[in-house]
Amino acid sequence: MKRLIFALAALVLGATAADAQSGPPYRLTLAGASAGGLWSQLGVGVDQAVAAAFPGSTITYQTSGGGLANLPMVATGRVPMGIALDAEIDIAIKGEEPFKEPVKGIRNLARLYEAQINYMLVTQEFSEKYGIKTLEDLVQKKPPIRVAINRRGNATGKISALFFEAVGITPQVVESWGGQVVYAASGEQANLAMDRRIDMIHNGLFIPDRSILQVTNSVPMVWLTTTPAVVEKVAKETAGKPYLVKAGAYPWLTHDVLTTAHGAVITVSEKMDDQIAYNLAKAITENVDKISSQSKALSSVDKKVVASGSIVPYHPGAERYYREAGLLK
Repeated sequence: MKRLIFALAALVLGATAADAQSGPPYRLTLAGASAGGLWSQLGVGVDQAVAAAFPGSTITYQTSGGGLANLPMVATGRVPMGIALDAEIDIAIKGEEPFKEPVKGIRNLARLYEAQINYMLVTQEFSEKYGIKTLEDLVQKKPPIRVAINRRGNATGKISALFFEAVGITPQVVESWGGQVVYAASGEQANLAMDRRIDMIHNGLFIPDRSILQVTNSVPMVWLTTTPAVVEKVAKETAGKPYLVKAGAYPWLTHDVLTTAHGAVITVSEKMDDQIAYNLAKAITENVDKISSQSKALSSVDKKVVASGSIVPYHPGAERYYREAGLLK
């Protein structure tokens, strides 16, 4: 029986950081996103890692609206830990929408991955019909494209919008061409593509990604490229980095693609007890195989990745462990 518990949102409001006992075994909450996705698998891995280091411990995975919802809960102590993309942390600490003011007091406990990349896929049929091979071709040809990006308020949706904006495309521009912008999560995008109800998937996913494999098994797709300047601009604005996807990453991908990559970390409050942060960082790092074994998309996660930093400082307890372990200088 899986030890991972999917708690109800109401329960998390009572699970404050102050509730965390000062010593193991630990019974803590980790706020993630929806049930059944990659972050759920991360929750399983973190739970197993902490239990391996401190027998009897349980890390309860809390479903939520994602990183943007998790960060204020962590900052105010309503949950002891929350997963968030660096792009989401960037939005929060700047106080950008949906926040009315900067979110303060967030610290990095451990990085969970660093290669959620941006996909810009169009169907081969659409590509050939309108001569679309690059993002810039869309601007030149102005085709009636039906494009799906992630839901409003989702950081990956913002990243997709910034790629479009970098070349002068907005939802209004797409509509002026006779096209349509649809806001949908990854699974919905896959279904829409297979039903031939959209022409383009624009989303942040992993390599390999199950939904992309599912789509491309039935609908031939082409990965659009763009200029290095656009990639650099979007990466800078979203706390990401340029990432080169090599030809052959998928059987149908015949050319290298430069895009952006974003990572996610476990965030905690600056008020978390130093020893708890130290012990959790140690448990996750020394049992990182419990995380990397959860999914092929996580197979590259190792000790160096866990200690590779974020745009917010480490919690002092976590930093002390990483320095002692020789992972930080």
